[in-house]
Amino acid sequence: MLRPSFCIYNLDPSGRPITMNIPSNPPQPLLSLTPELKESSEKRTKANLFQTLSKLSNTIFFQEAPALVTLRKALGDVYTPVLPDGSDNHELLYQFLSHVPFTTYEDYEPFVARFLDNKSPKLSDVNNLLAPGLPTFIAHSSGTSGGRLKHFLKYPSPGRLRRRWDNPDVPPFKLCSFSLLNIDRWIKVVDGDGKTIEDIPVSIATAGGTRLRLGIGPMDDAKIIDKKGSHTRFFWWSYIRCDLMELFFIIANFVTSPFAVWLLPSYHANIFMTALFALIDPSLSTIESAFSTYIYDGVRTLEEHWDAMINAIQLGVLPDTYDLGEFRPHIEVWYF
Repeated sequence: MLRPSFCIYNLDPSGRPITMNIPSNPPQPLLSLTPELKESSEKRTKANLFQTLSKLSNTIFFQEAPALVTLRKALGDVYTPVLPDGSDNHELLYQFLSHVPFTTYEDYEPFVARFLDNKSPKLSDVNNLLAPGLPTFIAHSSGTSGGRLKHFLKYPSPGRLRRRWDNPDVPPFKLCSFSLLNIDRWIKVVDGDGKTIEDIPVSIATAGGTRLRLGIGPMDDAKIIDKKGSHTRFFWWSYIRCDLMELFFIIANFVTSPFAVWLLPSYHANIFMTALFALIDPSLSTIESAFSTYIYDGVRTLEEHWDAMINAIQLGVLPDTYDLGEFRPHIEVWYF
């Protein structure tokens, strides 16, 4: 039996992916840190905590959340952000560890509701809510567990690579991406005079994240609906007791399916058309998705509709398996 291995893609000078095999039997983990590593780890942890508290100390959540009442009392009525020289850092760390409990979604929900309960929230009510400024989009859970949707404010990440959808500087290989761009609704943040300051999309995390990475704004759908574009996709790796970490990314010159496919409101139509366009593109080199279930559904779709797809390719006619609605003509222009 072949031992499983992970495949990581890097790029050679011509822009084509290079496959590296990582053995499935890595070295045994360290059971204890050396004094030097322990000291370095503690310093880094404290520095990250101080930086986070400094950034969040002026947010509405920090100033009003019931979960932080004891911390605010311990720090005093007027909290000064962490000093650059770190003179109050040790005391701040002690107070944080002593007074901040574990929080759950219920602790944040009343603050997130300030966006959701009002079609046009005022800037003064939502600016600096959970983090400095305004969120770039509001993500919600899929609701597959049968419970109510949970919403999360997604704020800008300065370290995240951005690459616009129309960027021409890309390597020459094709990517099949099972992606979504659907927006559930837009929330208009207004000033005191009712003037729109920002349009914030509400969507599942993958759709909002893809729009953010590709620079697709609220008024760009009409521009992209008849196009394909450069696509940057980040792959994430989950570590035990750690947050999701950005591991690596690849850049493809053009995805196999047009953006209109990603705008389809029907999940099944999206999967079907993504699989079909991947099937007819001989230059396809990579298939990827935010969730493995999308790829699984894509393979199942190929199995179930193989004859219909092959027949449609031979005839050069876009199949009528799913209702594509207003998006059909925008998809047909890329079919052959």
